[in-house]
Amino acid sequence: MSTKSSRKDLDENKKQILNLLNEGKLITTEEAPSSSNDPSVSLEDKQKITIPCAKFCAFDMQSFNTVKGDGFQQLCQTVIELGYKFGELKADVPSATFVLPDPTNVSRRIQFLANEYRLKLIQILKEDLKNVKLVGVSSDFWKNCYTSDNYLTINLHYTKDKKPITFMLSTLLFIDSKTGDNIVRMMKNVLISYEINPEEMHIIYLTESGPNFVCGLKDEVHLRCICHGLNLVLQYSLASEQLSSDQEPTLHLVLPWINKLKSYCKIKINDSEAMKQVKKLILEHIQQKIWLTQLHEIATFLHPLTKSLSSFSQSERDQDHQSTREMLKTVGIIQPQQSSIIIIKKTTETKEKK
Repeated sequence: MSTKSSRKDLDENKKQILNLLNEGKLITTEEAPSSSNDPSVSLEDKQKITIPCAKFCAFDMQSFNTVKGDGFQQLCQTVIELGYKFGELKADVPSATFVLPDPTNVSRRIQFLANEYRLKLIQILKEDLKNVKLVGVSSDFWKNCYTSDNYLTINLHYTKDKKPITFMLSTLLFIDSKTGDNIVRMMKNVLISYEINPEEMHIIYLTESGPNFVCGLKDEVHLRCICHGLNLVLQYSLASEQLSSDQEPTLHLVLPWINKLKSYCKIKINDSEAMKQVKKLILEHIQQKIWLTQLHEIATFLHPLTKSLSSFSQSERDQDHQSTREMLKTVGIIQPQQSSIIIIKKTTETKEKK
């Protein structure tokens, strides 16, 4: 075989590899070795792999945990499978810089994958939200400390099969002025892009206590994040840690924790002057930074562990019971007739107890 012919075959092989990568056909047509029959890898081979991985992390300033990431492992697995497919060819080993795609192509592929996953998520949300009466939308700004660019992240929260579900819908570069109207418009546009109509769906918005969020959401059901407030007051606390969980409901814990913090701030006779000043300052900050609504009271009442509302007066409990019924009617969980039956039944039970 001539050198010219070998070079031509090699070029054809390289084109095949590039076509497979660009077309996203990452699985080879030939059967690769199964995981159950993986050939043993010698210590020397592992060291050969470890050194380039270390250089990758050092030269490209990547986290060491990157090599354990699913995406990185899928990339390596694809390269191994391509090597298995073309390894029988009598050709020189192609350079990795030739096989790996250009960053521009990677960027385009990411956009393609993002659109593909977005379409899948739209279908998931369509199916899930058929049986959901109330959803939460949380949003927050964050800033790139190197470029000073501002980003807005928007998350969707709901419950499915008694388990909390959270999806990050979007993280967007925010180039407009951070007015309340601009923020709310962007949030609603993101919801619409996922075929969620913010005018038809019952939504509770959760944000920080910034004036722009407060002003923009003045006509919506809006909760201010308690964790932001606690962090401003105490910088760090056990309450903030517990209330920031996204794997279980936490809204019912807000009132008990705030009441507990306030009780700690009560001045005692044997407190020193310095301690009195500290307690007074913390209490003032709690009153200034923490903003509570009736939704917090309703959540406290609806949870089995806090439903007694022991720190409330009887009139406050009655008001919360009535507000709970109104909310259940609003979101369509109970009908107005059922609400009347509940009231009558409760009155009858009270008389029987007497």
